[in-house]
Amino acid sequence: MLPFMLRAAGAKYTPPSTPSGGSIPIVPALWYKNSDIPAGGFGSWANSGTLGTGYTMSPFSSTPSVGTVGPYKSVDFSSTNSLRFNNGVNITLHQSSQATPFCVFAVARVNSGGYCGFVTADQMSPSYPDGIGPQNHPTHYEWYDNDGGPFTATFTSATNSQLTQYIYYHQSDNSVQWYESKTASATLSTTGSYGANLSMQGIGWISGYQPSGTSVCELLVYTNNLTPSQMQSIRNYLGQQYPATGRVNA
Repeated sequence: MLPFMLRAAGAKYTPPSTPSGGSIPIVPALWYKNSDIPAGGFGSWANSGTLGTGYTMSPFSSTPSVGTVGPYKSVDFSSTNSLRFNNGVNITLHQSSQATPFCVFAVARVNSGGYCGFVTADQMSPSYPDGIGPQNHPTHYEWYDNDGGPFTATFTSATNSQLTQYIYYHQSDNSVQWYESKTASATLSTTGSYGANLSMQGIGWISGYQPSGTSVCELLVYTNNLTPSQMQSIRNYLGQQYPATGRVNA
């Protein structure tokens, strides 16, 4: 392990219940649960992952609102809204020219044409014009600290009515896969490391674009390899947590 890198981990609202007879197979470094989204005005979003409470997120440039997608609470991003780790530390998810493993799971609804870095350090301090997420949805990008965007994919859910799980996986064998919902096949499967770091400090801007039209219900970030079985188990787990609407469980 490299010593300078952090690689772990309307209608009445009814929180998703833990699936009977099942649990998440491996706890991520960062885990922002739907049940921890604050009611009413936004305060902070607790980290339940292995990196601990220093990585709880609070509003940075301006405050997102709390809404709902179907029966589920959501953090709604638009304009200059962003959330930043309370400790202000950047996590290096990918190291320049190396095959650093990380995996991002986001349960979100994104409007057609929406922008949002599910993981980002853009417009924060120190600021990097990076991020992973939709940039003019259904196009999604993996942008790096030097403003390079080598990996891009087009997802199938382009309307604002679909709550979906998005998965971005960069493995230590240099393979890159992006998935949507629980379908077995990847929307992008390619190879190659990239000659720049990719940092994370929160949720919000991506490559200089303000977030817009994006509602995030849950976010998990792993900083290690996952087996195919673990990957599918996590996707199934999220599907069971969000069975009521959209394409998370489809």
